[in-house]
Amino acid sequence: HHAPAPVARVELMRLLWEGRDETRARHSLRQALTDLRRALGDALELTPDAAGLAPGTVTTDAAEFLQACEREEWDDAVALWCGDYLDGGEESGGAALAAWLAGARSALRASLTAACEQRAIAAEREGRWTAARAATEWWARHDPANPAARARLAGVLRAVGRRSEAERLAGFERSASTTLREPDFIGREPELDAITAAWLAARGGASRIVVVTGTPGSGRSRLLREFARLVGERWPRSPVRRIAETPLPSQPCVVLADLAAAPESLPAVRELLAAPADGTLLLVTAGTARAEIEKVRAAAGALPLLPLRLEPLSPAHARELIGSMATFPSKLLESLGRRLHADTGGHPAALVRAMHLLVSEGMIACDAGGAWGATPGLGVAPLALDDPAERTRRRLDRMCADARRLVEAASVLEGVAAPDLLAAVSRLDGDALQAAIAEATTRRLIVPVAGSGRYEFAADSVRDAVYRMIPGPRVRRMHLDAARAIRRAARHDALLRAELLRHRASARTAFDRPWHLRLAAALGLPLGR
Repeated sequence: HHAPAPVARVELMRLLWEGRDETRARHSLRQALTDLRRALGDALELTPDAAGLAPGTVTTDAAEFLQACEREEWDDAVALWCGDYLDGGEESGGAALAAWLAGARSALRASLTAACEQRAIAAEREGRWTAARAATEWWARHDPANPAARARLAGVLRAVGRRSEAERLAGFERSASTTLREPDFIGREPELDAITAAWLAARGGASRIVVVTGTPGSGRSRLLREFARLVGERWPRSPVRRIAETPLPSQPCVVLADLAAAPESLPAVRELLAAPADGTLLLVTAGTARAEIEKVRAAAGALPLLPLRLEPLSPAHARELIGSMATFPSKLLESLGRRLHADTGGHPAALVRAMHLLVSEGMIACDAGGAWGATPGLGVAPLALDDPAERTRRRLDRMCADARRLVEAASVLEGVAAPDLLAAVSRLDGDALQAAIAEATTRRLIVPVAGSGRYEFAADSVRDAVYRMIPGPRVRRMHLDAARAIRRAARHDALLRAELLRHRASARTAFDRPWHLRLAAALGLPLGR
């Protein structure tokens, strides 16, 4: 490390044979130098008082690393890093050698920090987010105790939309939650690289157009939102506008046109491209149809147009996306990633929807301590992503009998229902009623209406599916119970009167007939005049 400057023999004896008497230390040094002479030949230069290496004869990785740092060749310097200098070497000497090695390692670590920092800064400045993430992950992995490495990696992760990873690195653990979090933006760093490169070119005065295509649910709109956020954080003076916002600024800006969601904005795109301001980056989303891209290309004329197609996520990226939504045990995360990638084809929106379905159906759940787990049927039951009736049936099958009766009662009542009315129609009361409400709300079939103490269905489609599953005799009985429960109050309330008529019609019973005629109708006896 000190080459080519020679080192005094006394210094070598102090470092390597500390604690020995001088005679034995000299003998050991003489023997070591003899062995080195056999290996190095004339490269080892010896004098009575010192030992050293002839200039240019021997190179070390540490020396090459420092030379690359001096030349500011940061990629080469990082590639030359092989770990701590003379790792384990302190075992060959005493305290003096250990102190010398600590100083040498500290100096090399400082150079490594500078190299990694400059390497990451250059990648971020040039918009190479994939390279920036790889560089900062390497740095954090090889220098885990360095807070600068963790901070730089957290910043890059936030920039590319991986917020949950960034929070963990920054030492901020989200509190345990029984609901799924918004997923991180996973697997789209190459697209962010391409869009950022176009944006930097636009900032230089050359307007650019980027057309992002993909199937519904591939993440086109999310990509636009994430890039708009990135521009706001990294280039706060550069405005981001939607195509409908007029007038557009004259300074370099990003213009978003979501043709996939709003195809009617195509005329505005054509108008902008007819006379684009210098420094404009137009980000357009479109479907997979070639005709949609050609319309934008025709409007662009001679302006450079970059098409980007969003492909489905890989199995590894699907697993990362799922892991960003909740903290799962590793085996469960592996199983979920494999299962959901196969079921959804790796489409981000479908993956997120599948996760929410698994929670709503009770296949995965979070306990009171914030730990997520799975039910035994997770690995075998198909998801039925596009069959709400089948999903509702499964959720009902997992409920206890009282909770199912309560949900059926809520479907008969429609709209918003008070607990006393639910009790009358479900024929539950006391603890049984409260337990049934708790289970139904936990499974999110019904949800409380804020500030009213009443309940309603989480979705009309769920209510309709539940109602259709109730056997005929039971649904008629429930309508009868509902009519009886509101009959008295309906005399003074027009809305309740309408509800009463609905329940009577559904039960096919005329409550205003005398009791003996109702009994005859129930027994199927012929009715006279």
